[in-house]
Amino acid sequence: MSRVVQNTLVLLIGLSAGLLVVKGTYLNFVKPGLLPWLIAAAVLLVVLGLAGFLADARHGAAEHHHHGGTAWLLLIPVALTAFVAVPAMGVVGATPESPAAAQPHLRPFPPLPADGTVSLPELLMRAAADSTKSLDNQSISTTGFVMGDDLARVVIICCAADAQLARVHLSGNVSGHPDDTWLRIEGRVIPGSSNPSTHFIPTLEVTRATPIPKPANTYAY
Repeated sequence: MSRVVQNTLVLLIGLSAGLLVVKGTYLNFVKPGLLPWLIAAAVLLVVLGLAGFLADARHGAAEHHHHGGTAWLLLIPVALTAFVAVPAMGVVGATPESPAAAQPHLRPFPPLPADGTVSLPELLMRAAADSTKSLDNQSISTTGFVMGDDLARVVIICCAADAQLARVHLSGNVSGHPDDTWLRIEGRVIPGSSNPSTHFIPTLEVTRATPIPKPANTYAY
């Protein structure tokens, strides 16, 4: 690979990362807490790319051979990342959650919020591992997208590469909504529905299902 291709590739990767930050589409790939590191990486790569070009120009390191031209093809996926909008994962793209092998360690959870709103991942954790059984006989609300008979959210720990689906089964007052429809669900978790036979996927008995706009950031953390 020639020096020109190397410097161009480094510069383009840095500019691509910068464009993702400016457009806000970096949230389709990494969690918000990584933004400072992404900015630092983008700035560093741009500086390194420009420094490489300046150093080559200063020392007359221009290259005149033409072999290895296919190396320029490496620039194509980098450019596509910056200029082609890649949507966040939803029904299509996320990895199904791994079935829980054993009962999670029980521990006390804090009381539910006064308005009863909990995130979908927290709902799953409370249903499976809350020793205080804070969800029993409690009306709650949560949001997510429709996936068959379930309500789901894509959960990421670090970035989209480790994304998995968190989901609850819906029963009761649920009208037909197509997959990937975002809903606010109100209802009650059926006690004991999160168990080894259901792979610790609880069932939420729905009292109201309200369509909502798709959020700007669809991931849960």
